[in-house]
Amino acid sequence: MLLEKIKSIRPKKLLDIGCGCGEFTKEIARYCNHVTAVDVSEKLIERCISENKLPNIEYLCRDGRDTGLPDKSFDCVIEKDALHHMSGWERAIDEMFRLSTKYVLITEHLDDNRSIEKRNQYEAQNLFLELQHEAGYEHYNHIKKEILFEYFDSRGIKYECAIEKYDDIVEFNEYFSQYEYFADKTQRKDYWMNRLNEFKAKLNGGKFCAEDVINIFCEV
Repeated sequence: MLLEKIKSIRPKKLLDIGCGCGEFTKEIARYCNHVTAVDVSEKLIERCISENKLPNIEYLCRDGRDTGLPDKSFDCVIEKDALHHMSGWERAIDEMFRLSTKYVLITEHLDDNRSIEKRNQYEAQNLFLELQHEAGYEHYNHIKKEILFEYFDSRGIKYECAIEKYDDIVEFNEYFSQYEYFADKTQRKDYWMNRLNEFKAKLNGGKFCAEDVINIFCEV
């Protein structure tokens, strides 16, 4: 949905907040005159430049909550799945509005408890977050849509919202494919691997469900 929106507005200057490894940045760059993409991780920016560089993309190592870029320097500012990697995510949204002259586009994963598979996924997410915090990786629960709406309403910001619902089954090993990588970064690998085995036994063959996605479109 975010890609389709960018295709329709064809920004002249777009800022991508929390670009990660730059895969999505490269995908949207063909629909923009120029893209500036920022991420707080130096290693990820190096990877962006190595793997996903294009002539109309500039990658910068900056914190999305305080980029240091000039006011109103982009006609479109986006973030995709970056807010739940930030404490004080509200500051990142404030920064997006400070920098945009026309559009602010937000896409985040969303939790829902409408099925046992969704509830299993939420439990799995909490276990993974515990591990990642101990490993020193900044990652938080997905932001509830009510909290996002309250944020925009409190600031008098008009927005459109579209929720994409997904019920695809995700296998246990697929969901936890990076779990051991993070366990290796702690001083308690055995403990964390035991926690994973206990969780798997508790599920007793239960499945996970893919996460829903919330899209918020704002005109500045």
